Amino acid sequence: MDLVYMDKNKKELGILLNYSLDMDIGVDNDFEIVVGKFNHKLRHGYMFYIEGTEYGGIVDIIKSDTRASKIYYQGRTFRGMLDSKIISPLPGDDYYVVSGDANTIIADMLDYVGLNHLFKADESLSGINISNYSFNRYTSLLNGLNSMLRTKNARLKIRYVNGYVEVSAEVIEDKSDLIEFSSDTKIQFIAEDKQNQVNHLICLGQGELADRQVIHLYVDEDGEIGNTQYYTGIDEVVAIYDYSSAESIEELRKGGVERLRELMDSKSIDANVENMELELGDIIKGKEEVTGISIDRPITQKIVRINNNIVKIEYKVGD
Repeated sequence: MDLVYMDKNKKELGILLNYSLDMDIGVDNDFEIVVGKFNHKLRHGYMFYIEGTEYGGIVDIIKSDTRASKIYYQGRTFRGMLDSKIISPLPGDDYYVVSGDANTIIADMLDYVGLNHLFKADESLSGINISNYSFNRYTSLLNGLNSMLRTKNARLKIRYVNGYVEVSAEVIEDKSDLIEFSSDTKIQFIAEDKQNQVNHLICLGQGELADRQVIHLYVDEDGEIGNTQYYTGIDEVVAIYDYSSAESIEELRKGGVERLRELMDSKSIDANVENMELELGDIIKGKEEVTGISIDRPITQKIVRINNNIVKIEYKVGD
């Protein structure tokens, strides 16, 4: 598994040897590469990749530790680079609205934010059709594309192939019937079940006092968010969401739904898995026998560690 590094102009300079890599995919979207002081090869703005994977990024920070005789390269992964670009509405428009095949939209957006020198969309059609989707105002390209694809139960697929970071859309796979983490297996994990969390969110938008925009959002017994209250009395847990800059009731509601999803009941699993390749969004099952915690949830984070050419991956599963 060769880690190829290149300069700011995408000129390949060589293969990095004797390194360790720690990469976060899905949450922080950053990385750290550590080499010995006599193996200093990278510079600010240099990029690296491992062909056929999404393991790659751009160097933003260089640190030297003279006590340990080590050099540290830190920066953004490919997803982190997408997260560094903002989708601004076109002049005169309230929102940036898109329609068409998801891969075509991805290509247009990469061009719109000026990333098409390094990134490109899969030229084939994804078969995922988007109709009049409005991106949140001034959202990052990564968050915007992720939110758009979630409406179609789809995700971003990223990999470096043939000189470019290829970005495409694909439908999420439900692997819960095929892959189960349980305390009967040799897989080690931490299961967490959060209950009695926020189930009523009061969303406050524009205006003052009695004229202020207010929306009430509720979680029902199935975990769905709507306008009808289900939990009452001691079971009701209320929070406030202040979004005074929301341009419309629709934007206030969209922001409130996203915020409530972060605050409501959730289950998660931190699992250390080897010899298994999964992707963000894959739905798997977790079951812990002692506490009875059992969930089907998507993979939300991958921690990739490479040392001496040995790859180990940790997966975080949950909301």
